[in-house]
Amino acid sequence: MKNGRGFVADRGAGREGKERGNPGRRIHPVVPAGARHGYMKTSTTDKIEGTVKEVKGKIKEQAGKMTGNPDLQDRGTAENLAGKVQKKVGDVKKVLDE
Repeated sequence: MKNGRGFVADRGAGREGKERGNPGRRIHPVVPAGARHGYMKTSTTDKIEGTVKEVKGKIKEQAGKMTGNPDLQDRGTAENLAGKVQKKVGDVKKVLDE
């Protein structure tokens, strides 16, 4: 049903799905972005985050080289190295979990 401002109004807002007359609809809680992969082992999470840091570091490193910005290049190198370390931490955790 449209209200005066042209928006569709939810007639049963705030009530559970069955009370609303739609038994198949479920209300899901909002999951924070950091908790999306909460079901993964920490070793897998470390590996993924390490790979992301590595890629970001390589991009910053190349951008620093192309623009002649040694500060950006150094930050990229440091982030790349931090990513490699985090991936190794994930490998060690996986070995210890087995």
